[in-house]
Amino acid sequence: MSSSEKAPQSELRQGRRCSSRRSIVLVAVFAVLSVLSISLWSAASYDSLRDLRALRPAMLPNGSSAHDEVPSDASSDFLSRALLSSIADSRGLIILTTVNCGMVDFAVNWARSIQRQGIKSFLIICYDDKCMEILTQVFPHNVARAPPEKQISSAATKWLDKNFISLCKERPYFFREILLRGFSVLFNDVDMVWRKNVVNHLGNGKRIVLQLDNPHAHHFCGCFQYFPVAPESFMLIQEWERQMQREEMQRKDYGDQEGLNRAVKEMQRNFTVHVLPQKLFPSGRGFFGVARPHPSERLTPEERQQVVAVHANWIIGRERKKAQLEKYGLWLLSAEEDSFSPKFCVK
Repeated sequence: MSSSEKAPQSELRQGRRCSSRRSIVLVAVFAVLSVLSISLWSAASYDSLRDLRALRPAMLPNGSSAHDEVPSDASSDFLSRALLSSIADSRGLIILTTVNCGMVDFAVNWARSIQRQGIKSFLIICYDDKCMEILTQVFPHNVARAPPEKQISSAATKWLDKNFISLCKERPYFFREILLRGFSVLFNDVDMVWRKNVVNHLGNGKRIVLQLDNPHAHHFCGCFQYFPVAPESFMLIQEWERQMQREEMQRKDYGDQEGLNRAVKEMQRNFTVHVLPQKLFPSGRGFFGVARPHPSERLTPEERQQVVAVHANWIIGRERKKAQLEKYGLWLLSAEEDSFSPKFCVK
């Protein structure tokens, strides 16, 4: 082959190598642009939810710098940083319940069960002045008064009555108020009792944790909810409120639990929640054997001893709930504390 014939072939090979390198560079540039686009889209999504400002405290280590500034989304005069900081544990966890005067003795019982585990990081939000007056005597550093616009009747609540529904629908508001200040929140219904340290079952503390109410329908209970300071928490709470607002226009008896389950289902394409073990966190139907539990929900005596927290749901009426808790040695009030009853409440 002559030198004149070799030259075009050499140039052709060099051209192919250059073309190949250009292709590799273009692919790399495209990949980088794709990652940047996804990142910008995610940031825009969180900003549209107004969560970006709320997440700022969570990005800092625990300590004073984590709570130097309350985001503008948070109410200015409801929960003080000083109160939450004095209550929270070293991980920044607040254990929360909400109550009116009609169930004030259950709130004391709940708090006593937590104190038995050596834990002091609980907060009770009171819906009325009489409730606040009573609980301040018992737990002077662990109570807060709900804002006036959250006023609810002081009468004892029953499942799905107007008072019960109103009380439950305020939960997302309180969760957000605590999260916005940079604290994670573990919520319990007021008729729950801790038998062991529940905090040990929250995993690494970075995922939303829920409890099943009906394991066969995979239906979650609003009685137990753990929210870390994370984008997923704000997303689920916002979707939960959206579901309740949409449905309550059509149904007056639409409760928070239905909205929660719809929200979890809606969000499952974005993230999953951690589900507590049914045998350790049974419903009241399973633990007490009421309301015809499914055979798989029933507990043996050995399994009952291993239960971490008991919830007196599936039992309608405060006196019936109290009787069941007393039967199983779960009513922990002193004689003086047991005198706190609805008779002191102004209806």
